[in-house]
Amino acid sequence: MKQLLAPTAAGLERLAAGGACVYLSYSAGDTGWHRGPSYGRLDGTFGARHQLDVGLASPIEDEIAEFRMQRDFGGLARGTTLRFRVAGNQHSRSFLPVEPAGAEVVATDARGRPALLLRRAGPAERGSLVLCTYPVEHMAALTPGVNPDDTVTLYGALADHAGVRRAVTVDDPRVACDTLIRDDGTLFAVLASHAAEPLTVKPALGCGGELATLDGQEAGEGVTLAPFGIKIMKVTGSGASGASPGRTRRPGP
Repeated sequence: MKQLLAPTAAGLERLAAGGACVYLSYSAGDTGWHRGPSYGRLDGTFGARHQLDVGLASPIEDEIAEFRMQRDFGGLARGTTLRFRVAGNQHSRSFLPVEPAGAEVVATDARGRPALLLRRAGPAERGSLVLCTYPVEHMAALTPGVNPDDTVTLYGALADHAGVRRAVTVDDPRVACDTLIRDDGTLFAVLASHAAEPLTVKPALGCGGELATLDGQEAGEGVTLAPFGIKIMKVTGSGASGASPGRTRRPGP
């Protein structure tokens, strides 16, 4: 929050008003100097009223932070529980206590406090601003062997809520996947396993089409990956026809 510049924040609000989904997760920072947010419009932007005491952090009491969905959101059903390993020092191991003030509470923590809030924005409320009151990315970055954790599930729900159509997905968070386009327009799917054991997954293509091996054989219903293995496959059919020659996308989760 200390590094969010006022023009940047205003730009994010304009994007939401234009129909985009803006997601922000709160972190108090990991130093004792000026703990808490520096962005004065935090409350109005996200439709909440923070309950912070000046200069004080609100510590996370549990070893595992739980988010319980209070409504359907991004493919997650009401009642779904997400779990995050808590980490950080005496400053950053903290959350943002808030009360909704125009935003809808999407999820609460194990103590009933707002953990995810959603404020609609723009004409016909097509845009949205989503506030996460826990520093889930910061905690994951400090936890050895954290993957896979429910940050993957949360991001998947955000992508679904935002209407993002991902080119290729699998139903196992231990596998990262994306597409890569060769200069001649050939489209490939890249699957990379982060598991220490063999995995069989069923890729789904958001662009349509089918998967085939590099020699043109149909992939079948499942793709098997060796431990920490990588598979590169061709996308054939209607999915391949939408490729833009010369455009490359780096593989990622």
